[in-house]
Amino acid sequence: MKILLACPVLDIRYEWFLGFLNIWEQFRKRKNMDVGFYFPYRTPVHIADTEMVHEALKGNYDYILRMDDDIWDVPSDALERLLAADKDFISAVMYANSFPFQRCALVKKDKSRSLVDIAKSSSNECFEINGEGIQPVDLTAFPFVLWKTSLFKKIPEPWFVYEPHVPTDNYFCQKCLDHGVQPHVDMNLQVTHRGVTCWNRCYSLVAEGNHRIDMGLLKEDDQLYTAVKDVQSQLRKTNSL
Repeated sequence: MKILLACPVLDIRYEWFLGFLNIWEQFRKRKNMDVGFYFPYRTPVHIADTEMVHEALKGNYDYILRMDDDIWDVPSDALERLLAADKDFISAVMYANSFPFQRCALVKKDKSRSLVDIAKSSSNECFEINGEGIQPVDLTAFPFVLWKTSLFKKIPEPWFVYEPHVPTDNYFCQKCLDHGVQPHVDMNLQVTHRGVTCWNRCYSLVAEGNHRIDMGLLKEDDQLYTAVKDVQSQLRKTNSL
């Protein structure tokens, strides 16, 4: 088995480096694995991702393990869990590091809508999924994602494209869906994204949300206003706030 460990690098933090050492230990324990590295430095993400796929195809790698440079706390069994899932495309789950700190495991409300168009319209047309284990999604980020290299032979280029207001995540996930490749996430495999975790994101949502309400940026008829107040109420009921 050959895996290309790839990470587009803008900046390296101590917390990321600890996570990388954890990942390396997981590789080291497997005797039947040939590991390559590809760490493009300060390259636009859509170009870096395209280059890493070409590198994997050229080197006849079976998998690309792609990670971001701003994720921490990678579980010690993360690699084994993604491999065991045996999916073309499967990612760990992270939370956005800005309001409303959304879980990046999403499905479209209207399956006919393109993720690219949804991003351009800045509309709330995707909702978070709940549950445990391996789940199909329409949209996920790529914090710690395992791709079978063979999927890039099913999908024509360009795989990753820069468009204003359209994350490469939206573009690539929609292209996968258009060509019969189903993205998945492991809901039990969660990583920290710039300090935002599944444990503190509710507090961040309430704090930032109430600040926006006080500033008049969130009105009572806004869905996020309701979400902030609902989460605040739940935290108070559990004596967590």
